[in-house]
Amino acid sequence: MRLDEVKRKTGSTTEEILGINEQPEPNCPFIDSFIEDIKKHLIYVHVDPKSHRLFLDLIEALEEIRDRFTQLRDWGQDWKDITKNLLEKHDVSFISEETWQKLQDY
Repeated sequence: MRLDEVKRKTGSTTEEILGINEQPEPNCPFIDSFIEDIKKHLIYVHVDPKSHRLFLDLIEALEEIRDRFTQLRDWGQDWKDITKNLLEKHDVSFISEETWQKLQDY
């Protein structure tokens, strides 16, 4: 049975069918909110030059983390796309126990 047929019959996501974790929400908006908070803090609160530099370094580090998260998410999406493409061309023989039960009940 092909992946699209299993999805149609069970109403399950690919992740549920294969028994893997759902794709997490993007982290970039979370990190961006921290960066904006720090920038606002630097505008409205007077800090000594050493602390100011520390905040700027923190912003730079958070931006680097955000960029790495983006690269990791893109990499994961590429693998997900390739895998789904392969699964759509071949029988799905390694589905989760829960999905197998849904198919039996179908």
